[in-house]
This record gives sequence, C-alpha cells and structure tokens, in this order.
Amino acid sequence: MEKSNKKDTSQKELKEQHDRFQLMFKTMNLGVTYQNSKGQIIDINHAALKVLGLTLDQVQGKTSLDPSWKTIHEDGSDYPGETHPSMIALKTGQPVLNKIMGVINSAEKEYRWIKIDAFPQFKDGQKEPFQVFTTFEDITAIKKADLLLRENELRYRKTQQIGEVGNWEYNFEAKHLWGSDQAYKIFGLDPKVDQLTFDLIESYLVDPDFVRKSKIEFIETGGNYSLEYRIIPKGKNKIRTVHSTAELVCDKKGNPIKIIGAIQDISKKKQAENQLKESEEKFFKVLKNSSEAIVFARLKDFSIINSNEAASKLIGYSLEELKDTNLLDLNLWTSKKESEIFIKSLKTNGSIQGYEGSFTLKNKETQTWSLSGEIIPIDNEEFILLIVENITEIRKTQEELKHHSDFAFAMTENHPAGIVACNTKGELVVFNKAAKKWHGVDLFKIPQEKWAAHFDLYKADEKTLLQTDEIPLVQALKGKEVVNQEMVIKPNNKEPRHVICNGSAFLDSDGKNLGALIVMNDMTEYRLKEKELDRTQQKISKALEEVEKNKFLLKESEKIVNVGSWELNLSTQKVTWSDQVFRIHGLPVGQHPPLGTALDYFIDGSKEILSKAIEQSISQNKKYDLDLRFQNAQNEKLWINTVGYPVTNSKNEVIGLRGVIQDITEKKLSREKIEKALKNVELSEILLKESEKIANVGSWEINLKTQKLIWSDQIFKLHGLPIGQLPDLENAMDFFIEGSKEILAKAIEESISKKKKYDLELRFQNAQNQKLWVNTIGFPVLNDKNEVVGLRGVFQDITERKTSSEKIKKALKKAEQSEFLLNESGRIAKVGAWDFDLATQKLL
Repeated sequence: MEKSNKKDTSQKELKEQHDRFQLMFKTMNLGVTYQNSKGQIIDINHAALKVLGLTLDQVQGKTSLDPSWKTIHEDGSDYPGETHPSMIALKTGQPVLNKIMGVINSAEKEYRWIKIDAFPQFKDGQKEPFQVFTTFEDITAIKKADLLLRENELRYRKTQQIGEVGNWEYNFEAKHLWGSDQAYKIFGLDPKVDQLTFDLIESYLVDPDFVRKSKIEFIETGGNYSLEYRIIPKGKNKIRTVHSTAELVCDKKGNPIKIIGAIQDISKKKQAENQLKESEEKFFKVLKNSSEAIVFARLKDFSIINSNEAASKLIGYSLEELKDTNLLDLNLWTSKKESEIFIKSLKTNGSIQGYEGSFTLKNKETQTWSLSGEIIPIDNEEFILLIVENITEIRKTQEELKHHSDFAFAMTENHPAGIVACNTKGELVVFNKAAKKWHGVDLFKIPQEKWAAHFDLYKADEKTLLQTDEIPLVQALKGKEVVNQEMVIKPNNKEPRHVICNGSAFLDSDGKNLGALIVMNDMTEYRLKEKELDRTQQKISKALEEVEKNKFLLKESEKIVNVGSWELNLSTQKVTWSDQVFRIHGLPVGQHPPLGTALDYFIDGSKEILSKAIEQSISQNKKYDLDLRFQNAQNEKLWINTVGYPVTNSKNEVIGLRGVIQDITEKKLSREKIEKALKNVELSEILLKESEKIANVGSWEINLKTQKLIWSDQIFKLHGLPIGQLPDLENAMDFFIEGSKEILAKAIEESISKKKKYDLELRFQNAQNQKLWVNTIGFPVLNDKNEVVGLRGVFQDITERKTSSEKIKKALKKAEQSEFLLNESGRIAKVGAWDFDLATQKLL
C-alpha cells in the first residue's frame, strides 16, 4: 500500500512537471518544433506557428525538404532543405547552433528572420537520433534595425567622408615603419614621443608569434593580408581586438618595396559579437538551459515557484534566493506605479505581451526589460508565467540609430548646399530644404523621364532642357561619378540658379547598390561676377585700345602743331620729354641734356623769366604760361610758348611740374600777314567760329575682320546723324559724291594691300543734304605679325577753307593749323587730335 502511494505521488509529480513543460512549450515566445527521425514535424508551439504564419494542420507531417518552404540565406540566396539545421542534426547526430535563416511568413507575405538551434535526441543505447527538436527566435526587428543602421552609417560616411581607420606603411629599404596618428592612438602611443617599430608593436601583442608568423607568410607569398589579433595598448590593462589589412608593393622584378596597410580597433564590434553569441547560446537552450529569463510564480501572493538560470542571472539573485520569494519584494521595478499598471493589465486581460519598464537590479544597475506574461490555471490555482527580456542594449542601439538618423537628417536638411538622393529604383528619397527652395517644389514621386521638366533642370546656357541621361542624379545612379557638372535650375517664378553638382552611387559593405546622392552648390553669384568680370575686361581692353589710339593720336597731333609735353619729378629730379620736345631742342630722341643746363636753351633774358616762373609755380602752387626766346642745339633761334602746371599730392603739396612746349616761331612771324589777310575774309567771324572749326574733326576706325565701324561723336555730327546711329560700311561710303566715293574706295584698297597712309580732300553730302569738302586721313592698323587688321584715321570738315579766297589759302598755308589752335588768350592748350574733342581738349 505504501509503495502504491509513493508510486502515485511520483506519477503525480511527473505529471505536474510534464504539464509545466507543456505549458512552457506552448506559451513561451521562443519557437520550438519537434521532428521525427524522418524529419517530419510532429509537434510545434504557438510561437513557431506565428513566425511561419501557418496553422498546425498546415505544417503537421511536413519535412524541411518540402518544396513549399521558402527560405533564404542572409545574402538572399536559396536555403536548400537538405542544409536545414534540423536535417543536418539528424544526419550527423551533432547539435547545429546559431544559424540565420529568412523564412516567408505565409500570412504576411514577407520574410521573417530567425536564429535557429537544432538538438538531436537519442534513446538509451542508440547511436542514431530518433528525433530532433529545433528552437528559433524571431530576430526580424533586430535584423531590420541592423540593416537600417548600416545603411544610415554608409550614407553618413558617404556624406561626411570621415573614417576612424589608422594607416601604416613599412619601407623595406629604409627599414622604416610609419603610422598615422590613428594607428599610434590604437596602440596607446604618442607620435611625438614614441618611434614606431615592429618590435615596439609586438610588445603590445597578446600573441606576437602568431602575428609575426602571419606577417612573414604574407611577405613571402604575397596575396591578401587580413588579420584579427588582440593587443594590450600602452598604459592600458584592457585587451583590445584589432583588424589589420595590408598590400605588398613590389618592383618590376617582384622584389618587395614596401607594405601599405590599415588597422582598425574592432573591440566594440568583437565584444558585441561575443556578447551576442553568448546570449544566443544561452537563449536557445530550451527549458532548463533556455536563455530566456523565465519566472513561474503564484498569482495570489507572487511567490516564485521556479525560475531558470537566465532569470537568476538577469535579476541578480541565485536560484535558491529566488525560490519562494515574493516577486514584488525584490523591488525590481524602478517605478511602483509601473508595477501596479502591469499587474492590473495582466489580471484584467489574462496576458500581456512586450510590456516595457525600467528595473533596478540588486547591484543598483538600471535596465530596461520587456515583460511578457500569462495567467495559467493549474489545479484550480492561478499562476503567472513571466518571460523577461533585457532590451537595454536594443533600446540603446535604437536610440543611437535614431540619433544618427536625426543627425544625418538635420545635417542634410539644414546644409546650405542642395542635397538630393534616390534609391535603386530611381525614386527620390532625399530632397533637402535648400533643394526645395531652389526648385520651388517639394519631393514628388515622378518618373525619371519627367524630372527635368518638373524640376526645371537646364544646361548652363539656361535655354536647353536636360535630357534624362544628362541629369546628374541619373548619371550617378548608373555608376558614373559626377564631378563639377554645371546645371541651371530655372523655375518660372524664380531667377535662374547655376549649381555645380558632385556625387555618385553609394554601396553597402557587400558592394550592393543602395542608391545615388548628388550635392549641389550654388554658383549663381559666382557666374554673375564672372559675367561682370568679362564685361569689365572687355571695357578694359577697349579702354586700352583707346589709350593706344590716343597715344598715337597725341603723337601725331604733337607733330602737326609742333607741341611737346614734359614732366619734372621734384623728388627724383627726373625729367620726362615727349618725342616732339627733343625735336624742338634739336636733339636726338632720348638724349636728355643735364637738368642744370636745360634752361640754357632759353636766351635774351628768357632763362631768368622762366626760372622765376618755375620757382613761383612750385612755391605758390600756380600755373605759368610764357612766350620766350629759344635757341636749339642747331643754333636755330625760335619763339617758344611754354606752359607749366604744378603737380600735387593728396596733401596739396607740390611734388612736380607738368606742361607743354610749342614752337610758335612761324605763328609769331606770320601773325601780321594773317591779320592783313583776315581783314578781307571777315576776321572777326573766323575768330568767333574758331572752336567750331577745330571741333569739326572726328576720329574713326574700321575692324576688317568684323567690318565694324567705330566713330567719335564729331563724325556723327559731320554726317548729320544722331550720335550712335551708325550706318554699315557700304552705306557710309555713299555719303561721298561726285566721284569721291571711287577715289576713297581705291585709296582704302591700296592702304590695306600696300600698308600705306592716305590723305584726301573729297566732296561729301551729309544726311541733311549739305554738300561739304572733307579731309579724310587713314592709316593701316597692323597686328604683331605685321598684317593689316584695320584702318584708323581722322575726318575734318574743310569746306570753309576750300571756299576761302586763294589769297587766304596762301597766307594760311603754313600757319593755318597753328592759328586754328589759338584760343582767345593765345594759349596752346586747345589742340586738335584724332581721338579728342578739338574744341575742349587740353594737351598736358
């Protein structure tokens, strides 16, 4: 009877254990399947069916070889049924752990990512497994988070172009090892203090023999060098893991010259991998060795009936300490209010999934847990099956991911450059604030062939709409690196904006194309300044041409009126003469007399008068204008008119003198004859109109290549045309009448072909039908190859002179030009020149 009671008690306990196991099997979040020796599924829990999106009837009896399963590797390739962990475990009799698989969820029509462990089961005395149980965890969220994190990191690195990798290089001939600052930093070294050598590096290696051997093999055999090893950096007591890669550089004979390498501290990565691996190994041990923290407690008093090692480790209490302890007495909840909300929700709904809360451990460490619980009735008593997941690191990772994502978004959105990006399908996914502002539109999903028209994308000429394959983002997506490509954004309601585009496609670590990125920098202001600079340069070039022309005209004018210009620098005592001054002095051009003897050319008391005038001009800052007696180096006695002006600085201090000198000998001698002659031709009228006659001289120029005419204002007046109303060359010739047109045409032809000057007096009828006599003079313009590229000259109304009496012509034969240059005071400042207004020009 006693034996029977013990047997009943044992069977009851066994049944209770079996019931608890079945309860855990069916309610736990970890997916579990049982397969017989043929691989057929004989049992599967709810968590596994949820991941697969199937019912028990749909999977019962199926094997991993069934073609209806749709499974893939991490790289997207098919996962054959014969390589399924459960089939391998049945075949080899060995556990298969930590396998990653993508499996289609039939209900959701998308892949779920799971981590699988398969454990073969044996009967006593048998070598062949009679069944296999497989566990798998749904890691889809982690996988997606990891993928998103990697993609964002790639985008961030592409945009910022920053790296944390140390570089090193070893020169065989010099036996010199060089490292970047980051390489020194990895080993805890200071580039200013420590001299990098292999011996020094090996002193910080945990296994120097292994690294040394790998290095020697690499040097001897070549190939790829990729090595992970552990180090203890200088001044640190913590082991770090590094990854080093290198390339061997050889000469043409195959002899090694140097090694170029990179090194990276991957401690955090290895630590994360190791922690994840350890966590996975614990998590996928079903039941007693499950990595899930499982607590089984009585509902009425929350006393812990049972818990596993994972729970003990997570909570910080031993299994003995946890047993029969009130769960709430452990004071794990950081907030009492949160615990009350959880318990109330659990009691109200009977179960709760993924409740997150903050918990404080025995060692005062604060963690974030995800709680899933269910109330289970057993023998008319209610119990709580509580599964605890520590999601602290996941939340930290998500926060970090969010931080990176927010940072990348903020950086991209607020960057002054326009930034646009698309995915591999060519769909726009990034369109930052600057891009929206420039285009005047927001991000829209439109096909590539409509991008140019929708976003107003033009070539640099601002007229030609870009073709689809010319759009920088399209080119980048096709694999072309876009470098400094100019494009114009020209919305209807905005000014055209010139931008310089740079970008390329960006890839993940496996070389898979993720999309393309283009950065646009606004060059509008630069282009406007460039155009303004071109216009300024054209003006400068034209001004320089005018200067050269005026220099030429000035020299010719000086010859005509026998006037020369001069300048004296009081500081350097340097005298500058124009060519005509040398001619008046009877000296070769360039042969300056000593400064002290320059006044000796003035005679008959004129030297003293001039000396005093110069002294007063300097001391009193005033001009002088004198007619003096002069004897040149050829002993010719002349009458000279000399005018001098003081040159002052910003402080109004006299720093030099500047003026003109003119031979007025003939004017002096012929004045009496001229006055007598002028009595017969209304002298007073001629004098009153003197400035007008002088003004009737204009300058002109022809560019033979462009056939373009350039006229001074006086030319327009002589032609009777409004200033600026320029006729073409053929029409300009039509103003010459009575055979003069043919004479001028022939003269122009000979001037071009024979490179010679012409000087003609011709009949002319202007636009007002006034018939005139004009004097036209032309000179060929040569380039540096002595080729005629144009004509330049002057044009003067000589009607009055031609119609004056022959007696006046003879009287004015020598003095006419000089006399026309006299103003009311007899000064010589008003001199006619081809490119100057003869009525107002002052020759200095």
